[in-house]
Formats: sequence, C-alpha cells, structure tokens
Amino acid sequence: MRLFKGTLAALMVFTFVAGVSFAGEANAGPTEDDYRKADEHNIKGNIYDDEGKFQEAIEEYREALKYDPEDTGTLFNMGIVCLKINLPGEAVQAFERVVSIDSKDIEAYNLLGLAYRSSGDTDKAIDTWKKSLTIDPEQEKVKQMIEESKNL
Repeated sequence: MRLFKGTLAALMVFTFVAGVSFAGEANAGPTEDDYRKADEHNIKGNIYDDEGKFQEAIEEYREALKYDPEDTGTLFNMGIVCLKINLPGEAVQAFERVVSIDSKDIEAYNLLGLAYRSSGDTDKAIDTWKKSLTIDPEQEKVKQMIEESKNL
C-alpha cells in the first residue's frame, strides 16, 4: 500500500506539472501562422475601408483580432472605421484596448477622446485628451478640443 500511495502522489505531481506546462503552452501567444492570417484580414479590412465598405472592414478586423488580439494596428483601424460610421461605443472599446497595450500612443488617446465625446461622455473625453497632453504637451489642436468640449 505504501508503494501505491507514493505512486499516486508521483502521478498527481506529474499531472499538476504537466497541466501547468500545457497551460503555459496554450497561452504562448500567436504563432507565425496566426500573425500571417491576422495580417491578411487586416489588409482586407483596409481595402474594404478604402472602398467605403465599412461593415465588411469591421468584420475583417474582428477576424484579424481572433488571430492576434493584441495587434494595435488592427485595433486602431477598427476604431477609426467605427468612428466613421457613428459607432462610438465600439470605437471606445478599440481605442481603450490600444492605449492599454501602448500607453504612449498619442493618436489613440486623441481618437479615444473623440469617441468618448461622440458617445456623449465629454468629461472622459477631456480626461483622455489631458492624458495625451502629458505625453506631448505641444498639441495645440488637442488643447483647442478640450476648450471647445468644456462649452458643450
């Protein structure tokens, strides 16, 4: 019986270690093939955007993000298209993800501010633009947008 308990304990330890190892592999991130597929869908999305087929562009960007969910370029492009077709809530989500990944992306902060303002949240818009100004205080257009938004 003693041998069985030791074997059982060893099996449990192995199962735990193997599980941790396999779990780590599952979260390893996108593969080269994933990046390639994400790029293909992003390019298709850009083409649809250029053609004015905005809904199709959004679908391609969503598909790209399935393969590479941290791709700030795709998220940024999706946010822009959402602003173009008056989907400020979706634009907010896209740009929030961009700045959570790249906290120094001034343009993403500026467009996030526009998305907040478009969704009716002027206070969040102003706060977001102020964050952008902490990165680059020389943005006169952003300062102007803050002043204009204070009067809304």
